[in-house]
Amino acid sequence: MQLTAANSVREHEKPMSWSRAVVIAVGFFFVTGILLGQLPSYVYTVSTLSTLSRMEQSFLDMGLLAVGIGLMCFTISFLYDPKPLLPWPLFLLGGLVLAAIGLYVIFQVRLGIHAGGWAEYLPDKFTDKKGTVSYWPSDNPGYLFHPAWFQPQSIDLSAIGIIALLSGIGIASLAALNPVVLSGRLLGPTRDLLVRLSIGLAIVIIALWLTINTFAGFVPADGDRGGIINIMLFVGLVLALFGLELWLLPVMTATRQQVMPGVYLHGVVGLLGMVAAPMLVIWAVLYPLVNLIHGADDQQFFVQCSRKPRFPAPVPSHHLPGRSSAPLSLPTCLPS
Repeated sequence: MQLTAANSVREHEKPMSWSRAVVIAVGFFFVTGILLGQLPSYVYTVSTLSTLSRMEQSFLDMGLLAVGIGLMCFTISFLYDPKPLLPWPLFLLGGLVLAAIGLYVIFQVRLGIHAGGWAEYLPDKFTDKKGTVSYWPSDNPGYLFHPAWFQPQSIDLSAIGIIALLSGIGIASLAALNPVVLSGRLLGPTRDLLVRLSIGLAIVIIALWLTINTFAGFVPADGDRGGIINIMLFVGLVLALFGLELWLLPVMTATRQQVMPGVYLHGVVGLLGMVAAPMLVIWAVLYPLVNLIHGADDQQFFVQCSRKPRFPAPVPSHHLPGRSSAPLSLPTCLPS
């Protein structure tokens, strides 16, 4: 009896059905289109507000998020190479340290300055019921280093903590999966079960989050309930990203010659050099540049600094037609 040995076909070498390929391609296309459409509109919104603090917060957060994603791509490029240059425990330790720093920042912001913690913004300015103005972290008049640099609420500490926590978890998970992915132990039913479990739990948590916010009568805000709701949303997002990571890593490793150069070029060089660096530079020089132009422009032609707390203001009775009165004056404010 003659036996013929047939080469076993690995999972990543099996042809994908056209329906599954169309669903995946259309899904990635629409997700990419939605994100690319939201980013310019978000930048336009924060750049046309009446204050620069929200714009500074946004550019700093987007720059740090690009740095975090770039570090994840750096981890993939260095660990999932046929001959890794650095050991995976080093990346695991770095990811855990980064996640611990982010969690500590979130905890301090959650405590608040009245309980011995931190304020949400750095630097920050408070006015109590008696009208007394206080500053954090020091008693300087509302700036961090210099009156023309880092105005109040230009740094959002809670957002920085969340970005550090998410980036640390991503780097640590990529490092922890490295030995099982390269050895092939993650292929087969084990990966399918973990992917379905992660995606399913993420869908359940997000559906529960939407149901609570729609029918329970409260939305995420300050307080215990708001904190729990935000934690639910964060856990659902992490589970969804972890399921995507479990699904993509074996495929990327099997086709590393085609995938890894693009990951390094666009993920590391592109995000760090073309996205993160410009965002951080704009955040650092935006307010000093505007302050310099405002100081040199006596007529306030380029930069007009004014505070309009009531716009449009209600029309008093003596402003009705037929009654003459002096025009309303708006108080001006110079950058501190």
